[in-house]
Amino acid sequence: MDTNYNQHKVPKILFDYPVLMKIIHWWNNLILLRNWHVKHHLNKKLRGNNFNVLDSGCGEGQHLFWMKDKFPNHKYNAIDKTQDNADFCNHVLKENTCTVADIHTFKSPDRFDLILLIGVLQYVENDELAFKNLINHLTPNGEILIYCPTKRKDVLPYYEKVLNSFSHYEKVQNRQREYNLDRLLKLINSCGGKITETKNTVGTLGKITQEYYSLFLAIFGKANSNVLGVLFLVFFLYPVIPLLLLFNFLDFHFLNQKGNGVLLSVQNN
Repeated sequence: MDTNYNQHKVPKILFDYPVLMKIIHWWNNLILLRNWHVKHHLNKKLRGNNFNVLDSGCGEGQHLFWMKDKFPNHKYNAIDKTQDNADFCNHVLKENTCTVADIHTFKSPDRFDLILLIGVLQYVENDELAFKNLINHLTPNGEILIYCPTKRKDVLPYYEKVLNSFSHYEKVQNRQREYNLDRLLKLINSCGGKITETKNTVGTLGKITQEYYSLFLAIFGKANSNVLGVLFLVFFLYPVIPLLLLFNFLDFHFLNQKGNGVLLSVQNN
């Protein structure tokens, strides 16, 4: 049985008590190294000017809610492929900020100063068509902020084998492709994009944290969050949380020449 978070299905309890999602987001911002890098960039980018921002593939509002809370002077829009995610974001924000749209065919009369494409590109069916569409929605000096996993090199023994014995996010969401940096660069250049900043992320220590947590989510999902799942949480994750956060801190502040992810800033050439 696949868990709701693998299916992009927001549990009803989160509609009734949105504060629970804020707690989940707070936790994700600690444990997911991707969020460290994305938020660090956005903290610099969103200070000052008034921007028109589009979160493309916003999910359940992980970055959208945070941006609106911290930088309310900007105008925010969001799109997602699922009605459930759009309904939840609009429910929490009490406005129609988020609409259901396919990145390939999304159309807007507006042009955007900043477009987020965080952890999405590997799932779209036609990455060139989708990326060209977003490029065409930029203002002249606008930026697309991309975060994408790159071809993974595992650290934990038997990680891939163990993970694939469970239902997990990558499997359920039908990832279309794996990228390396060269493939991303080729895609961006073919769409008329110009890379203005590149940051490699998730080095060896970060890989340990992310692999350990991915295994936890897969096994916890299999336990269906029942008593067994709670016990698993206590014995598998809780004792090592301080170590995992330390690994994230060290990995974030250490310059990774190569890693399992990349953050790219792209402008229209």
